[in-house]
Amino acid sequence: MRRTYISPEFRYDGMAGTFNMKESASFFGSKMMDIEDSISIENNNIIYYQNAAGEQLNLNLEKSNEAQVYNTIEDKRLNHTIELDPAQSHLLLESSTQWIVTVDLKLILTNYLYSILKSSRTFEGVRNEGTIYNNVNDAIRDYVSRNLLSRYVLDQFNFWISYVPLSTQGTLRYRNVFSETAIGGTLTTRVQTSYTYDKSLVRVGFAQELPSNTHCFDYYFTMSYVKL
Repeated sequence: MRRTYISPEFRYDGMAGTFNMKESASFFGSKMMDIEDSISIENNNIIYYQNAAGEQLNLNLEKSNEAQVYNTIEDKRLNHTIELDPAQSHLLLESSTQWIVTVDLKLILTNYLYSILKSSRTFEGVRNEGTIYNNVNDAIRDYVSRNLLSRYVLDQFNFWISYVPLSTQGTLRYRNVFSETAIGGTLTTRVQTSYTYDKSLVRVGFAQELPSNTHCFDYYFTMSYVKL
Protein backbone atom coordinates (compact mmCIF):
# COMPACT_ATOMS: atom_id res chain seq x y z
CA MET A 1 0.00 0.00 0.00
CA ARG A 2 1.39 3.33 -1.04
CA ARG A 3 1.87 5.92 1.71
CA THR A 4 0.56 9.44 1.14
CA TYR A 5 2.19 11.03 4.22
CA ILE A 6 -0.95 13.10 4.67
CA SER A 7 -1.81 13.52 8.34
CA PRO A 8 -5.48 12.90 9.21
CA GLU A 9 -7.38 15.93 10.45
CA PHE A 10 -9.50 13.91 12.84
CA ARG A 11 -9.04 10.95 15.11
CA TYR A 12 -11.91 8.74 16.15
CA ASP A 13 -11.78 7.25 19.62
CA GLY A 14 -14.33 4.83 20.97
CA MET A 15 -16.32 5.94 23.99
CA ALA A 16 -18.80 4.12 26.21
CA GLY A 17 -22.39 5.13 25.64
CA THR A 18 -22.84 5.56 29.38
CA PHE A 19 -20.70 8.71 29.24
CA ASN A 20 -23.85 10.48 28.06
CA MET A 21 -26.96 9.70 30.11
CA LYS A 22 -29.31 11.87 28.06
CA GLU A 23 -31.58 9.85 25.77
CA SER A 24 -31.89 11.74 22.48
CA ALA A 25 -34.57 11.16 19.87
CA SER A 26 -33.52 10.56 16.27
CA PHE A 27 -35.29 10.35 12.92
CA PHE A 28 -35.08 6.56 12.93
CA GLY A 29 -36.32 6.23 16.50
CA SER A 30 -34.48 5.86 19.77
CA LYS A 31 -34.43 3.68 22.84
CA MET A 32 -36.35 4.71 25.93
CA MET A 33 -36.61 3.00 29.26
CA ASP A 34 -39.91 1.24 29.95
CA ILE A 35 -41.36 2.60 33.19
CA GLU A 36 -44.44 1.97 35.31
CA ASP A 37 -47.66 3.72 34.28
CA SER A 38 -48.21 4.82 37.87
CA ILE A 39 -46.24 4.82 41.10
CA SER A 40 -47.25 5.42 44.71
CA ILE A 41 -44.72 6.62 47.26
CA GLU A 42 -46.21 5.49 50.55
CA ASN A 43 -44.27 3.63 53.26
CA ASN A 44 -42.49 0.79 51.47
CA ASN A 45 -38.79 -0.08 51.51
CA ILE A 46 -36.71 -0.82 48.40
CA ILE A 47 -33.77 -3.22 48.78
CA TYR A 48 -30.82 -3.66 46.43
CA TYR A 49 -27.26 -4.95 46.43
CA GLN A 50 -24.03 -3.50 45.08
CA ASN A 51 -20.29 -3.90 45.56
CA ALA A 52 -18.13 -1.65 47.71
CA ALA A 53 -17.61 0.73 44.78
CA GLY A 54 -21.34 1.13 44.19
CA GLU A 55 -21.28 -0.98 41.02
CA GLN A 56 -23.61 -3.87 40.21
CA LEU A 57 -21.59 -6.54 38.46
CA ASN A 58 -22.31 -9.91 40.10
CA LEU A 59 -25.43 -10.35 42.23
CA ASN A 60 -24.25 -13.59 43.86
CA LEU A 61 -21.08 -11.91 45.12
CA GLU A 62 -22.83 -8.70 46.11
CA LYS A 63 -25.35 -10.55 48.28
CA SER A 64 -22.49 -11.20 50.70
CA ASN A 65 -22.41 -7.43 51.32
CA GLU A 66 -24.88 -5.59 53.51
CA ALA A 67 -28.14 -4.88 51.68
CA GLN A 68 -28.81 -1.27 50.70
CA VAL A 69 -32.24 -0.13 51.86
CA TYR A 70 -34.13 2.88 50.60
CA ASN A 71 -36.53 3.81 53.39
CA THR A 72 -39.43 5.83 52.02
CA ILE A 73 -40.45 7.05 55.47
CA GLU A 74 -36.97 8.28 56.36
CA ASP A 75 -36.54 9.98 52.98
CA LYS A 76 -39.77 11.90 53.48
CA ARG A 77 -38.73 12.79 57.01
CA LEU A 78 -35.47 14.30 55.76
CA ASN A 79 -37.02 16.17 52.84
CA HIS A 80 -39.84 18.09 54.46
CA THR A 81 -40.22 20.77 57.10
CA ILE A 82 -43.05 21.70 59.45
CA GLU A 83 -43.34 25.09 61.11
CA LEU A 84 -45.83 27.36 62.80
CA ASP A 85 -47.45 29.81 60.41
CA PRO A 86 -45.70 33.10 61.24
CA ALA A 87 -48.70 35.10 59.97
CA GLN A 88 -51.20 33.73 62.50
CA SER A 89 -52.52 35.75 65.41
CA HIS A 90 -51.76 35.01 69.04
CA LEU A 91 -55.37 33.87 69.49
CA LEU A 92 -55.02 31.24 66.74
CA LEU A 93 -51.64 30.17 68.09
CA GLU A 94 -53.26 29.36 71.43
CA SER A 95 -56.21 27.45 69.99
CA SER A 96 -56.63 26.48 66.31
CA THR A 97 -52.91 26.59 65.67
CA GLN A 98 -51.94 26.97 62.03
CA TRP A 99 -49.08 25.02 60.47
CA ILE A 100 -47.10 25.01 57.23
CA VAL A 101 -45.54 21.83 55.84
CA THR A 102 -43.15 22.13 52.89
CA VAL A 103 -42.24 18.96 50.95
CA ASP A 104 -39.46 18.55 48.37
CA LEU A 105 -41.43 16.41 45.92
CA LYS A 106 -38.74 16.42 43.24
CA LEU A 107 -35.97 15.10 45.49
CA ILE A 108 -38.19 12.38 46.97
CA LEU A 109 -39.29 11.26 43.49
CA THR A 110 -35.66 11.28 42.30
CA ASN A 111 -34.54 9.13 45.24
CA TYR A 112 -37.45 6.74 44.73
CA LEU A 113 -36.81 6.25 40.99
CA TYR A 114 -33.08 5.89 41.59
CA SER A 115 -33.73 3.11 44.12
CA ILE A 116 -36.11 1.36 41.71
CA LEU A 117 -33.39 1.34 39.02
CA LYS A 118 -30.84 -0.01 41.49
CA SER A 119 -33.26 -2.69 42.72
CA SER A 120 -34.04 -3.71 39.11
CA ARG A 121 -30.28 -3.70 38.31
CA THR A 122 -31.04 -1.65 35.21
CA PHE A 123 -27.41 -0.54 34.87
CA GLU A 124 -25.85 -3.87 35.78
CA GLY A 125 -22.39 -4.21 34.25
CA VAL A 126 -21.66 -0.47 34.15
CA ARG A 127 -18.41 0.37 35.93
CA ASN A 128 -17.48 3.67 37.53
CA GLU A 129 -14.83 4.39 34.91
CA GLY A 130 -17.49 3.99 32.21
CA THR A 131 -19.28 7.16 33.34
CA ILE A 132 -18.40 10.82 32.96
CA TYR A 133 -18.58 11.25 36.73
CA ASN A 134 -16.38 8.22 37.42
CA ASN A 135 -19.25 7.18 39.69
CA VAL A 136 -22.06 4.96 38.46
CA ASN A 137 -24.47 6.08 41.18
CA ASP A 138 -24.09 9.74 40.20
CA ALA A 139 -24.61 8.72 36.58
CA ILE A 140 -27.87 6.91 37.44
CA ARG A 141 -29.16 9.97 39.27
CA ASP A 142 -28.26 12.03 36.21
CA TYR A 143 -30.22 9.59 34.05
CA VAL A 144 -33.26 9.93 36.31
CA SER A 145 -33.03 13.73 36.23
CA ARG A 146 -32.57 13.96 32.45
CA ASN A 147 -35.00 11.30 31.28
CA LEU A 148 -37.50 10.09 33.86
CA LEU A 149 -38.66 13.00 36.02
CA SER A 150 -40.33 14.77 33.10
CA ARG A 151 -42.28 11.62 32.24
CA TYR A 152 -44.23 11.66 35.50
CA VAL A 153 -46.82 14.11 36.74
CA LEU A 154 -48.16 14.36 40.28
CA ASP A 155 -51.61 12.77 40.48
CA GLN A 156 -52.44 12.90 44.19
CA PHE A 157 -50.93 14.31 47.37
CA ASN A 158 -52.58 13.00 50.54
CA PHE A 159 -52.03 14.40 54.02
CA TRP A 160 -52.93 12.40 57.12
CA ILE A 161 -53.35 13.56 60.73
CA SER A 162 -53.92 11.61 63.93
CA TYR A 163 -54.49 13.72 67.05
CA VAL A 164 -52.84 12.76 70.33
CA PRO A 165 -53.95 14.15 73.74
CA LEU A 166 -51.26 16.07 75.59
CA SER A 167 -52.11 13.90 78.58
CA THR A 168 -50.45 10.99 76.77
CA GLN A 169 -47.04 10.23 78.22
CA GLY A 170 -44.17 11.72 76.21
CA THR A 171 -46.24 14.25 74.28
CA LEU A 172 -45.46 17.95 74.27
CA ARG A 173 -47.35 20.92 72.96
CA TYR A 174 -46.31 21.96 69.44
CA ARG A 175 -44.10 18.85 69.19
CA ASN A 176 -45.79 16.92 66.39
CA VAL A 177 -44.44 13.59 65.16
CA PHE A 178 -43.95 12.52 61.55
CA SER A 179 -45.12 8.88 61.53
CA GLU A 180 -46.76 6.47 59.10
CA THR A 181 -49.12 5.43 61.90
CA ALA A 182 -51.04 8.63 61.11
CA ILE A 183 -52.47 6.83 58.06
CA GLY A 184 -54.89 5.20 60.49
CA GLY A 185 -56.16 8.66 61.42
CA THR A 186 -57.88 11.28 59.28
CA LEU A 187 -57.21 11.95 55.61
CA THR A 188 -57.23 15.71 55.85
CA THR A 189 -59.09 17.67 53.19
CA ARG A 190 -59.10 21.02 55.01
CA VAL A 191 -55.70 22.02 53.75
CA GLN A 192 -54.43 24.68 51.40
CA THR A 193 -51.84 23.38 48.98
CA SER A 194 -49.69 25.47 46.69
CA TYR A 195 -47.04 24.22 44.28
CA THR A 196 -44.06 25.73 42.56
CA TYR A 197 -44.52 26.11 38.80
CA ASP A 198 -42.80 22.78 38.12
CA LYS A 199 -44.40 21.01 41.11
CA SER A 200 -41.00 20.33 42.61
CA LEU A 201 -42.17 21.68 45.99
CA VAL A 202 -45.55 21.66 47.70
CA ARG A 203 -46.55 23.93 50.56
CA VAL A 204 -49.38 22.63 52.76
CA GLY A 205 -51.13 25.00 55.13
CA PHE A 206 -53.69 23.81 57.68
CA ALA A 207 -55.14 24.53 61.11
CA GLN A 208 -55.47 22.06 63.96
CA GLU A 209 -59.04 20.86 64.26
CA LEU A 210 -58.46 20.04 67.93
CA PRO A 211 -56.98 22.81 70.13
CA SER A 212 -53.22 22.83 70.53
CA ASN A 213 -53.57 23.39 74.26
CA THR A 214 -55.08 19.91 74.58
CA HIS A 215 -53.69 17.98 71.59
CA CYS A 216 -50.64 17.56 69.42
CA PHE A 217 -50.71 15.28 66.38
CA ASP A 218 -48.92 12.66 64.31
CA TYR A 219 -48.87 13.34 60.58
CA TYR A 220 -47.82 11.67 57.35
CA PHE A 221 -48.14 12.25 53.62
CA THR A 222 -48.26 10.04 50.55
CA MET A 223 -48.16 10.90 46.87
CA SER A 224 -48.85 9.16 43.61
CA TYR A 225 -47.65 9.88 40.08
CA VAL A 226 -48.87 8.87 36.64
CA LYS A 227 -46.88 8.58 33.45
CA LEU A 228 -47.47 11.20 30.78
